[in-house]
This record gives sequence, structure tokens and C-alpha cells, in this order.
Amino acid sequence: MDYAQQGFISLDCGLPTNDSPYIEPVTGLVFTSDVDHIQSGKSGRIQKNQETSHIKPYLFLRYFPDGVRNCYTLGVLQNIKYLIKAVFVYGNYDGFSDYPSFDLYLGPNKWARVDLEGKVNGTVEEIIHVPRSNSLQICLVKTALELRAVEKRYLRCSRRFLEALISERQKSNSEVSMSDQYQELSYQSTYHVTLAMYPDDVFDRIWSPFFLPEWSQITTSLDPPKAALKSAAIPRDDNETQWIINWTLDSPTEQVHLYFHFAELEPLEIEGNSTEFPANFMRLLYTRDMSIVVNRNVAVDSIVPLELAVSTVDTVVKKCDGGKCSLQLVNREGSPTRRPPLVNAMEAFTAIKFPNSETNPDDVVSIKIVQDTYGLDKTDWQGDPCSPQQYLWSGLNCSYMNMSTSPRIISLNLSSHGLTGKIVPHIQNLTQLQILDLSNNKLTGGVPEFLANMKSLLFINLSNNNLEGSIPRALLDRDELKLYFEGNPKLCALEKCKSSGGNKEIKIIVPVATAVAIFIVVSVVIVVFIKKRPSSIRGRQSARTNLSLEGKLRRISYSEIQLMTNNFDRVIGEGGFGVVYHAYLDDRQQVAVKVLSPSSSQGYKQFKAEVELLLRVHHTNLVSLVGYCDDQPHLALIYEYMTNGDLKAHLSGRQ
Repeated sequence: MDYAQQGFISLDCGLPTNDSPYIEPVTGLVFTSDVDHIQSGKSGRIQKNQETSHIKPYLFLRYFPDGVRNCYTLGVLQNIKYLIKAVFVYGNYDGFSDYPSFDLYLGPNKWARVDLEGKVNGTVEEIIHVPRSNSLQICLVKTALELRAVEKRYLRCSRRFLEALISERQKSNSEVSMSDQYQELSYQSTYHVTLAMYPDDVFDRIWSPFFLPEWSQITTSLDPPKAALKSAAIPRDDNETQWIINWTLDSPTEQVHLYFHFAELEPLEIEGNSTEFPANFMRLLYTRDMSIVVNRNVAVDSIVPLELAVSTVDTVVKKCDGGKCSLQLVNREGSPTRRPPLVNAMEAFTAIKFPNSETNPDDVVSIKIVQDTYGLDKTDWQGDPCSPQQYLWSGLNCSYMNMSTSPRIISLNLSSHGLTGKIVPHIQNLTQLQILDLSNNKLTGGVPEFLANMKSLLFINLSNNNLEGSIPRALLDRDELKLYFEGNPKLCALEKCKSSGGNKEIKIIVPVATAVAIFIVVSVVIVVFIKKRPSSIRGRQSARTNLSLEGKLRRISYSEIQLMTNNFDRVIGEGGFGVVYHAYLDDRQQVAVKVLSPSSSQGYKQFKAEVELLLRVHHTNLVSLVGYCDDQPHLALIYEYMTNGDLKAHLSGRQ
């Protein structure tokens, strides 16, 4: 590849792989197919009668009939400025003449709205962006993508100024010519600015011709450094000392970054020695000396263009009253110059706010390795895993502190996904993971020791796989962790898959086959806990005044219980020590709340025994504890809600 193109990623979207790569003859850029950068979409080609209007990279396209978000993933260099250029051409590829519109996202943030209605020759969106990781996601529907590594001074800006200016001039019925409009990317050169792109511009910015009727054009046959600066605009009237551009912003609060490029194309040549007008005075009269005035305020005081050499001046427009902006180039006050103002080229950028933080980079790398290892072909597993929240990957839950803090993956549910092989070790790099569900797959090998070292884990479900060997003792010894592993015939709860003198305590209760048997077992265990335990143990526990549940279950205040139950308005049953009420947790999850009755003499003991039992016994046929209330004297347990009724109702034939 040409050294000048290092740092470029030029994708011809939808290009067949057997045609990749190729050298685009107009620009000399090397384009490749996009197949290695996207996992969804279908290839198309614009209609034959439109091909002559476009260069080769815009003949093919990729369209996305499936999925809400479809994303390109590009390998980039962290903290390097990139010019990202997305080209959209509908080309009536489907014969429907139905111009699409859609949103364009850069990572988790909305970049632009793309509406191709009426844009026969397509449109372009450009942005200068600094990636914060080595991976960049661009999420869209149809595009050709080009990335350029650039060294610029501005960050996260989008070129909208020219389009806004064109719109304003059209509204006022003024003549505007810009090579069949900026959006159409015509390669004809008109008026004062010569269209230029790579290789004339090493960053491959497209310099579009633009001209107003009150301007005149001057050119040079000499060779200034930039192709875009071979022509310039001056006022049509030689005696005019200023020219003005007015435009309206999409939003009055937008901040605009302006860049003016100057090159003096009419150098002053003085012959002989005039006694009437000394040479230095003649040069002073015919040297341009200009000021830039924005919204009637002087932004740049003095600009003297260099002869056949480029100089660049920039300024920032922080606010335009009512969104209406005025830009003037005027002869500097007090200067004796007789030449009118001149400008060769302009760039204008509006700053885009990107409020959403990308998911923690380590989490992103880890979850993508999990995806690749198990070959997870999920349409919605594209782009950023957690952000924005409306495009959260299925099977994941994330924590969101605030917009400036990276989201973290806290839950991974890959149950019933046909996973094979061993439990991938990169799961341990999801350091904030609280819930891991790998049940109902075909996983093999042993239960890895690293799961015990993941301190954030509170729930692991490995049920119904082909795991074997013994579960690590360190995993069994974590009292705060719920571990499910039934349905793995070759997996044992003990270190050596057998009892050593009967002294090993099994912390996971092996479930029996039916719900009736579970009901009987639980009833017996409750009786053992409450009725038959030694008096010394009962004495020690009755001496406690508070539950030891901190960090094990969610604690809920009594005032929250009142709100959840709508002040206890719906009774759904009665338990051993109190009434059970229907409630909503966090306004969305149905739960059952069992409240201790003040008149129950044995209620508190039964309350504690039930908590201790359900913290140790877990099964799909048993409801789980969701939380508890211990605001003395108010005590309550919060359970999963059984939408299909309880076991008693089924046995009695009421369901």
C-alpha cells in the first residue's frame, strides 16, 4: 500500500470478495470489501442507469432488512484523530423508489440523521473523532465508509455549515452553484473553488465548489501547495471593501468552528523606482489586510495573505442570536489597502455532544471473546454491548452510574444457546459480573476454579450440561453465592466425588424429581429446624435480635413495603406466621410479600428458620427469596410471585 494511505480504512460496502481489493482510478485509493467488518446485512447494487453518476466505491451497497441496529466494527488506533466519512447512495437498488431515512451512531452516541429523500445522487456525513479504544463501531443501515488518520486541531465535529448555507440561499432565491449541490459529489469544477480530494488533499477531505453571485473569481496558473487554493473569491465590485455570508444553524446553541484558508493569487510586481510612489508604499497599497467579523464582532483583527502560499486562520462562533449567524470579511479599519478582501477556501464544523460513555473496554473485549469462542450469531450483538440502553445486547444486564462513567456488565444469561466446549476463561475478566447463567447447554470439562475468585458473583447456574469432576471447594464455601448444577450426571459436589468419613457437608441440596417430593422434603426440613434442634442451638439463635442477611439479600424498608403492596390492599394467601400480599418491586416485577403477624407467638422463630432454609435450598420447583424487611417490629419476606398458583392449589385441583 502507498505509504500516504497508511492509517486509511477504505471500505466498498457490499463489494463481492472476489473483486476485493482494487485501486479506485480517480483518487488512487485502495478499497476493500466490508465483509470482515460486519456480520449482518445483504449486498446490493445501484441501478444500471445511475452508475455513470458515481465512482466505483458507490456502485455497491449493503442494506439491512433485519435487526434494529447493524454495526461496522473497525480496528483503529486509540487517541488518534480520524476523519470518518460515510457515503449513502440509494440508487433505487430495490426498484421501489422508496428513499430510506435512519439514524447514524458512532459507538453509543447518535451522530446524525440520514434522510435520502430527494437526494438522487446520495449524501455524505463527515466527522472528526478520537477513538477511546482500539475498536470503533459505526452503526447504520446503508453506507460506504472511509476513515482517514489525520492531524487536526478540532475534535468530534461534523461539517454542516455548507449545507445550511445552501439551504439559506435557496430560501432567499439567490443563485447558488456548488457542482450540482454538495451532497451529490460531482467531479465537475465550477466557479472559484476547485473541487479537490485525495491525493490533492492528503487527508481526503472533499473540497466542494461554492460561489455566490456577488463574488468574482480570480485564478492562478502557478502551482500553490493546495489544489483547493488555486482559485479564490473577491467581491464583484472592485471598490467593495467587504463580503458577507449569512446562515442559520439547526440549533441556536450550536458552537461553530471556522477555518479560513488564504493564498494571495495576485502577487504585486513593481518595476523600476518610482519617485512619486516608492516601492514599499505601492506594496502597502496593494497588499490585502483583512479582518474577520462574526456577528458584528471582530474575531480576527489582521490577516495578510501570503503570496502563492497557504495560511490558515481559525475562530470559534460560540453563539448566534436566534441561530442566525453573520460572517464578514472586511478590509481592516485604518489600512490604506486598495485591494478588496479575498478568501480561497473555508471549513466550518459544528460540535456534537456525545453524552453516553462506551462500555468498559475490558468488558467489551471479554464479551466479544465469549461471542467468538461460542460462535454466538446474534443479530443484536453488534455495536456497544451496554450503551445506549435501548440497544442493550440480549442476555446482558449492565450497571449505569452516570453518563461520564463507563457501564459495566453485571449479568450474562446464555441459557439454552447450544454452547459447546469448556467454560471460557475470559468470563473472569467481567470483574463486575453478579449473575452467570450457562444452563441447558452442552458444556463439557470441569467447573473452573476462577469462578470462586470472582468476588462479585452472587448467582451461578450450570444446570443441565455435560460438566464433570468435582466442584471446587472454594466455590462451595461461598455462603453468599447461589450455585445450581443439577443435570450434570458426572459432576460431584465434593472435592473427591465421595464422602470422606461422612464429615463433608454438602451445601447444595440435590433436588428430587417432582414438586410433591420437594414439598414433603421442605416440610420435613422445616420441622427439623424448628422442632427438633437441640435447645442449646435454639437458645443461641433466640438470643439474636437482628437477622444476619446483610449482603445476601436485598433489604427493603417497611415504608417501601407499604408502597409496593399499595398499603396491603390485595391478600393472596396466608403463611405459617403471617399474611401474604401481592406487590410490585421497582414498579415492574411482581412479588409476594409475607408479613409477620404481631399476634404470632412463634412467628419470629419461624421467620428466621424460613430465611435460613431458603438461603441454603435452591431448586426450580421452589420459589426464591428476593428480599426482606427487618424494620423492628416490622418483619417481612419478599418472594418470587407464582403466576400459575402454588403447589397446594394444583394438588387440590383448583388450578
